[in-house]
Amino acid sequence: MAESDISTPESAGMIKKKGRFAIDLGHPLPELDTRSADAYAGSSEKDASLAFAMLCHVGAIPRWQAIRKMIGKDIDGGLTLIDADRISLPHEGRHRLALIYKRPAGGDFFRLKRETLSALPPAVAIKRYLKPAVAALKDLHARDITHRAIRVDNFLYPGGQAEMILGDCLTAPPGSEQPRTLEPLPMAGTDPMGRGAGTPEDDLFALGTLLLELCLGHALAPPGEDGKLLIDRFEFGTVNAYTNRLKIPVEIEDAVRGLLNDDPKERWSLRELEDWIGGHAPKPKHSRAPGRAARPLVVAGDHCYTRQGAADALGAAWQRADPLIKSSDFDGWLRRGLSEVKTAKSIAELMADSKLRPALRVSRALILLDPPGPIRFNGTTAHLGGVGAMMVANRDRGEVRQALAQIIDARLAVHWIAAQDKARDETLSKHIAFDRANMLLAGGDGGLGYERVMYELCPDIHCLSPVLEDQMIFDLAQFLPALENAAKNKRVRGEVIDNHMLGFIAARHKSLSDSWIRSINKDHDRYGQVVAVVRILSYLQQHYTIGPLPNFCQRVETLLRPVVTEFKNKMVRKRILETIEKAAKSGMLTKMLAPIDDPKALVKDKKQYKEAVRDHAKAARDIYILRNNADRIRELSHRIGEQAGAAVAGVVGSIIVVVVLFDALVNS
Repeated sequence: MAESDISTPESAGMIKKKGRFAIDLGHPLPELDTRSADAYAGSSEKDASLAFAMLCHVGAIPRWQAIRKMIGKDIDGGLTLIDADRISLPHEGRHRLALIYKRPAGGDFFRLKRETLSALPPAVAIKRYLKPAVAALKDLHARDITHRAIRVDNFLYPGGQAEMILGDCLTAPPGSEQPRTLEPLPMAGTDPMGRGAGTPEDDLFALGTLLLELCLGHALAPPGEDGKLLIDRFEFGTVNAYTNRLKIPVEIEDAVRGLLNDDPKERWSLRELEDWIGGHAPKPKHSRAPGRAARPLVVAGDHCYTRQGAADALGAAWQRADPLIKSSDFDGWLRRGLSEVKTAKSIAELMADSKLRPALRVSRALILLDPPGPIRFNGTTAHLGGVGAMMVANRDRGEVRQALAQIIDARLAVHWIAAQDKARDETLSKHIAFDRANMLLAGGDGGLGYERVMYELCPDIHCLSPVLEDQMIFDLAQFLPALENAAKNKRVRGEVIDNHMLGFIAARHKSLSDSWIRSINKDHDRYGQVVAVVRILSYLQQHYTIGPLPNFCQRVETLLRPVVTEFKNKMVRKRILETIEKAAKSGMLTKMLAPIDDPKALVKDKKQYKEAVRDHAKAARDIYILRNNADRIRELSHRIGEQAGAAVAGVVGSIIVVVVLFDALVNS
């Protein structure tokens, strides 16, 4: 969005997006704040309804792709997103992403606090919470969007006896703000940022935990005990772990068993849940407890009886895992304790491969041990759908960044997909995405390294270049106007484009030729690098029909001037420099590109230069020869002259002698 699209405050605390919405920063709504966004009173010119705004925190990773799908779509039982865009906050000197939601009817409303929760009768919990949540999920899932933020304190209470409204799910990565007690087992032991969008079945699991907490009146685990509960879930299964610990009201027991089944294929669907709400009680499918060994495998002091529990403990104790997994104790525990002969054989063959580094052996062994679980590598855990957000969140944390890069480089995603019982459409698409990521990561710098992969795997993130980050550029149509704005404020220096920009451009414009990106790699000549940069930027200006960029073009002119010296012909060089200077004033990159993006002209100039050098060398040799020959001729002439002089002197002397003798003879 061009700078002119952003309004300055009309009054103290009031900011506007022209023709679209307004946010009253002087009227905060702290009761509606989330962990990733602050709430304010607002209004929309698109919709006459009351509205409120959510301003995402700096550093948040909002679900931009889902936001684009949800704008203007009414969500029954949930929040309706009226509008969303970045907006300039002059008092902060930067932009933030604003989400404008329709404000529920009923006057004042607030968010239910987990700490003030009291037990509800099952019928009340179902009517006021479960029914609106089911309605909202039907609308979301129909648009291929999971909610992944269903919890007691993410419902809005409009007052009175009205139904609750399911809260925001767009201001943070999916699942990242959920307590692990509310997450399905494969997600519960994963880094919150690495959980990913998941599947509709994951939302159904969250509905089960929601119903349970509402009817119990407290969290599923006391503060500080969620880790112990997670171990119990690994060892006994979620349903057994919860029913053993908690007194579940008989009215919701079937729903809890149906929704908390650890096998997603056996978990209740939305239709089955609706049938249960309507009084047509489907029988919950049997929740099979995980296979348990008679004796434990001891991992760093933890006693593990199941494959999932052992995988989680070994992933945490990864530095000591390699020798333990190689040991006969581990092999015997799998073969005899769990009767997992096939798995034990596969792991033994893997661990015998001396070509693999220990960390990779361990990671692949844990995938075989717990296929639905996350990829575990050097203490880093992530599901495929969460790797991109993890890369963004940890881009400045060396160890985690390196671990994520190695997960991609070692193609662990492919091994994870191969270990699953049945490939789903989304896992097949991820197979393709991670194969491509592996290739791009191997490409190194110039838009083909970590940054490029990060933007490919996390399409929600804005451009994180230090030059542009504060302008929150999500779409390429905003990219060049943002660079013009940065150049106007003297923030564009040096190369004018960095790896973040290149990665963002290439990931957001799939049809852009990778050969143009590769031309910017450091192993290419300087002239080729600069021409490739201007070619890409010129293409974007044409493709998105962007007007003149005079300030940015002046910076590009500064970049171009030194490389024009590649042209050796002084007249040609002068003409190109004059053309570039004139083009820069026009603000059109295409005009700046034309005089330098002519391979034939450069080849011709180089050919003529080589011919001139050759001719000059030949002339120099000829002159040298001539000079050398002239010296020899002079020396020879001198010698001949001396010899001739001596000869003449001799003859003359002889004549004189003869004359003298003759004269003497005559006189005698």
